[in-house]
Amino acid sequence: MPYEDYRTDLIELYYQNQLETLMSGYNPGQPTVILLPGIMGSQLMRTAKPYPASPNVPTEIVWMNIGILSNDALKLEIDVQGKDLDSFVIAAYGALRFGNQTPYNELRDLARTEDWNYAVFGFVLRRIDCLVEHRFVRNHAIHFDAAGCRDNQFWTCIIDSCG
Repeated sequence: MPYEDYRTDLIELYYQNQLETLMSGYNPGQPTVILLPGIMGSQLMRTAKPYPASPNVPTEIVWMNIGILSNDALKLEIDVQGKDLDSFVIAAYGALRFGNQTPYNELRDLARTEDWNYAVFGFVLRRIDCLVEHRFVRNHAIHFDAAGCRDNQFWTCIIDSCG
């Protein structure tokens, strides 16, 4: 399997998990809010092992943690073949976190108080193609339709491009 397919599969697996989590507690009578926090507001994680290790999961936070003060930012490099540094996979995994705090805690708390259907999907524009992320956003409405979750109901997608 080529690196790009491997990378795409790992990211899509994460998105599918997030979608299943949202749908498991979905209440069709309540508003739905999806947050895509963007590059500055998304937590970027790197896989435990480089391509083509399997199974492989993201374990190392590279954006943003205390390591950013040393060399963690260098791990965000994308080589000329389009691979993340040393063939690891770096992808957005939810909102940026510092302990249990995120820049979006107030939105999360409001969603809980109002009993909204609420989910966060990391979204990063660090690659020119952003293929996986764009495909997910484009297909998200299709997933809701297929699950019968849009009975004359709107859902809101909040995109914060810079967090």
